[in-house]
Amino acid sequence: PSKAEVVSWADRRTGVGFDQLLLVRRTPEGAFSFDVHNADGSTAGQCGNGARCVARYLADRRHVRRDEAFELWCGGRAMTARVGEDHAVTVGMGRATGVDSTGDGGTADGRLGSVPAPAEFVRAGVAEDLVTVWLGNPHAVCWVPSNQSLDALPLDCLGA
Repeated sequence: PSKAEVVSWADRRTGVGFDQLLLVRRTPEGAFSFDVHNADGSTAGQCGNGARCVARYLADRRHVRRDEAFELWCGGRAMTARVGEDHAVTVGMGRATGVDSTGDGGTADGRLGSVPAPAEFVRAGVAEDLVTVWLGNPHAVCWVPSNQSLDALPLDCLGA
């Protein structure tokens, strides 16, 4: 679908309403693959919760057997998924690595990296650095002390 179509469909007032559209297909090799389209029309390289949703969808529609592992692809990466008889879903996302210098891939040596935290985080005493982790798309991770209210975190400084 076009970016405009995805944005229109994602609108909660006039469209179906969603955060992500997951398009599932079978690969020529017989595995399953899905693409992730965000509500703003952009695409994502990976989505762990989306993978769990796709796995459950495939099991509920009897495309895969419950309690048997199957291969699921997204963003050029293979994952192993399993849906239990109790409907519990597990997805092996692969090896977590650091984010490379381009921000578009994982580090070759697998080591996690870090980037300076936004000044607002430092001033609020949250963190001086954010750890970068790659699992098909970039993530930033920081430790938040248990006495720190999540509502008080200056998350708006992290961007859209």
